Amino acid sequence: MGNTDIYSADGTATPVQLTFGSTVETAPQLSPTRDLIAYTSNATGLYQLYTMNRDGSNPRQITTLDVDGYNNRGVGYRWSPDGAYFIYAHNDKLYRINRDGTGRVELATAPTGRNFRECDWTAEDGGHLVVQTVGADIFDSELYIYNTDGTNSRLLVGNLPGRVDSPSFSIDGLTVVYTRDVAGFNSAAGRQQDARIFSRRTDGTGTPVDLSSGTNNSGKTLGTNDLTPRFAPDGFHLIFVNRTTDEVAPPEVWAADLDGKNRTRLFTNAFLPDYK
Repeated sequence: MGNTDIYSADGTATPVQLTFGSTVETAPQLSPTRDLIAYTSNATGLYQLYTMNRDGSNPRQITTLDVDGYNNRGVGYRWSPDGAYFIYAHNDKLYRINRDGTGRVELATAPTGRNFRECDWTAEDGGHLVVQTVGADIFDSELYIYNTDGTNSRLLVGNLPGRVDSPSFSIDGLTVVYTRDVAGFNSAAGRQQDARIFSRRTDGTGTPVDLSSGTNNSGKTLGTNDLTPRFAPDGFHLIFVNRTTDEVAPPEVWAADLDGKNRTRLFTNAFLPDYK
C-alpha cells in the first residue's frame, strides 16, 4: 500500500473523503460513543494510532509506541466498549492506553515465538478480549480469549492449515466471527485461496459454523475470499470484504445476515470497513 485514505458514508450514500495524506491512513474505527474516528497511519514511518473528528478535522496522534509488528501494519487495535480506551498490539506485547494517549499499560505477552495481531474487546459476559497471534509465518495463526486485564488466556482456535484472521465479538459477547482459508494454502506471503467467515462460541463449545458456504447459491462466489468480518450495531448483520483470490480486481464491501444469507454489495474499491 503506497497511499490509502479514509472515507465515511451513510448507508449507500456517496462516500466522503476524510484524510488526504500522501502516506497510508487505514483501519478506521468509529468510537462506541460516536464522537471520534480512530485510524492508523505510517506518516512517521511506523504505524501509529490517531483519532480525528467525524468530519476529518483535528487529527491527533495517540501512540508513540507503534501499532506495528510482524504482519501487523496498523491493523492490530480496537476501542474499548465504552470508548474510553484502546487495546493494541506491538510485536509480542498487548497494551491498553487511554483514548488521549496517556496511561499506557502492558496487558499481556504473546506465547513464545509468536506476535499479537488483530484483536477485539467485549464488555458482555463479564468482559473479554479476543486476540490473534501469528508465528514465523502469517498462516501460523491462532485465536486466544483473555480477561480484559490480560490474564487467564485460553486457546479458542488453534493453528489450522491456512490463515485464521480478523476475530470480532458478537453484540452479546457469546460468539466470535473470524476468517479461515479452508484451502489450507500456506503461503508465506499471506495469499489466500478460499477464505471464509466462521462463527464460534467463545466458551469453545460446539463446532465452528461456515457462514460463507451458503445454500441455494447464497454463498460467496468461487475464486473469492471473504475477509475482515464485523457485526453491525443491530447485531443481526455482518459487514465484510470480498475480493478475488488473485487480488487483481478491487476489493468490495458487502453485508449479509448472521447466517451468511442475503449477501448485498455496499461499496466497491474499499476495504477494512467499520460499522457503527
